[in-house]
Amino acid sequence: MEVAAGPAGPAIATGVGLAERGGAGGEVAESTVAAIAADGIAARVVSLPCFEWFFEQDEDYRDAVIPPGVRARVSIEAGVAMPWYQLLGDAGRPVAIDHFGASADGDLLMTEYGFTVPNIVATAKESIDAAKKG
Repeated sequence: MEVAAGPAGPAIATGVGLAERGGAGGEVAESTVAAIAADGIAARVVSLPCFEWFFEQDEDYRDAVIPPGVRARVSIEAGVAMPWYQLLGDAGRPVAIDHFGASADGDLLMTEYGFTVPNIVATAKESIDAAKKG
């Protein structure tokens, strides 16, 4: 998921704002939007289930989904972050798992790897700060 900040506020989605590609990311993204709203920050969730399909769309569509002026972005991916960098930009931040080898209860692993509302809110605020600086 991605958090994008712009004139309409940050967006939280799978892929943009708070962006996720489906699965458990959507629930935590929606909860993050509610939590960050309590801090007076507008956010939205964008679901990006397939990069290939997204990039097959015309530029106007892609810009409507992920506005270029919204630089604060957070991606949420229970996998590698690498594909998200093409959408995160210079101020975006991923929440992802870029290594292998852990074995435990799924809820425990999600918590340990930062797939929690408090961590994603902190990541979104870090992205917003980065967007303001640059």
